[in-house]
Amino acid sequence: MTYTEAEKWQHRAAIRQGIISKLEKKLLRAETEIATLKASLAASNARLALYDIREAA
Repeated sequence: MTYTEAEKWQHRAAIRQGIISKLEKKLLRAETEIATLKASLAASNARLALYDIREAA
């Protein structure tokens, strides 16, 4: 089966779009993980601040 030039470019565009979609999903997961880690860090910092206040008192 022979592809026309337009079909080749359409196929390449579809592949590119699939790659972009996968990368966007990975980016979303990474951003979610970063947000989770930031929240965890903030909670740890708050606990440490409480300990510091108690020790200073």
